[in-house]
Amino acid sequence: MNLTLSDLSRAKRIAPPALLLVLWSSGAVAVSYGLEAVSPQLFLLIRAAGTATLAWVLVRTTAQSVPRGTELRRTIVAGLLLQVVYQGGFFLALDHGIGAGLVSIILSAQPLLTVVAARAASARSLAGVLIGMTGVAIAVGADLTSGGANATAVSFAVVALVAITAGTIAQSHAADAGVWACLAMQSTVSTAVYGIAVAVAGPGSVRLSPSSIAAIGWVVVVISLGATALLYRLAHTRGAVTVSGLFLLVPAGAALEDFVIRGATLSPSVLLGGAVAAVGLALILPRNGAVASMAEPPAGPGGGVRLPLPERGTPSHQGV
Repeated sequence: MNLTLSDLSRAKRIAPPALLLVLWSSGAVAVSYGLEAVSPQLFLLIRAAGTATLAWVLVRTTAQSVPRGTELRRTIVAGLLLQVVYQGGFFLALDHGIGAGLVSIILSAQPLLTVVAARAASARSLAGVLIGMTGVAIAVGADLTSGGANATAVSFAVVALVAITAGTIAQSHAADAGVWACLAMQSTVSTAVYGIAVAVAGPGSVRLSPSSIAAIGWVVVVISLGATALLYRLAHTRGAVTVSGLFLLVPAGAALEDFVIRGATLSPSVLLGGAVAAVGLALILPRNGAVASMAEPPAGPGGGVRLPLPERGTPSHQGV
């Protein structure tokens, strides 16, 4: 089969988002293994510290400049929103009894908020978001009966939703610094915050095993470093709207990977929900590979857009 330049161009546009979806979805499975061995606060500290260490090595290796002045403030604010407020809100929501399925549905509103904030709302994009959210609801519908949904838990989930939306948009404006420099600064600040959390709450129990160690390593190296760097690049080149839309497929992607890796049950609702979410994503994505931007062209990372971590022992349908 002869490939045309058009085919290669299309593959080049599709490959990075597809790779991000696969990697991000795998985080749900990896985190579920990790949380069986360490507490959430210790996991987040290890993750932030490991990512900061590797990122600083890459900053030195690539001679990237560290953000300063206004750029530094933007980078830190985005990092705090995405790596601290977002993750903290998610964990507190779970700790107060909300089910992972309801959290996934609440967080699936992120593309809707991003579209509105980016002033990119059109009949097509809004229809795509609503269809995508419907797909998420179908995919995680079986989980809606698990866990309570008291007002406090829902409030924390809403805080997480607002933080990940605001953080993704804020990071899409921080393009002057290199990817590794952004990651290094944000992860360093997050390490300090999580270090205080561990000092106050304690490290919790530690029950390491070969599989949990491998899972934690996967989250640090592949998800927090590699996948996040790809996310940064896509936020810069494709825009916050496109990146947010991709997360509509994470619940179904996580379930599929959990089926492949651990042999978990794969219900027809997951496949149907994933198909519906894909239709919604197709409507959200800019045509002809254009960047869906803010009022001005975005600049770029979803800064550690750290997707929700699962309940202990249960793969989250939202990702990591």
